[in-house]
Amino acid sequence: MKKLPEGEALRKRAKELGIDVDNEWNPSAMSHAVSDGEIQARILAFEEQRRQDRLWIVAVVSSAAAVISSVTALVALFLHR
Repeated sequence: MKKLPEGEALRKRAKELGIDVDNEWNPSAMSHAVSDGEIQARILAFEEQRRQDRLWIVAVVSSAAAVISSVTALVALFLHR
């Protein structure tokens, strides 16, 4: 796993990904400062979710290919009788 940046580079990376680094989503928070560790955790969670979304697409395409293959095998079986 690659090492995440720290400090300002970390905050810049988070903002590029659209991740909240100022606790804007939680106005009742005591502090608006978010630690580097929390930002790193948010980035890792975001990247994991993005990987899972891509794998879901692969699974759907694979399932569709399996169905097409099965139908093709059945058609071939009935046509050669």
